[in-house]
Amino acid sequence: MADLSGWTIGLIGLGHMGVPMARNLARAGAALHVASRSPEPVAMLAAEGMTAHKVARTLAAVVDAVIVMVTDTDA
Repeated sequence: MADLSGWTIGLIGLGHMGVPMARNLARAGAALHVASRSPEPVAMLAAEGMTAHKVARTLAAVVDAVIVMVTDTDA
């Protein structure tokens, strides 16, 4: 993966694909901001050094790019 140092990326949706993607982006050097309707993965990734948000609006206001990783079915 490319060096993402200097990028601040927001990731919304921390399910089966979102959590690994957040970790890979952080490993590549990006500063990660995360949000999800489930609080558990947000807390887990915050403990790993990512910035947690309760709502997507606050996340989107402070990042360079937003990735949305959500399903189109009822959870």
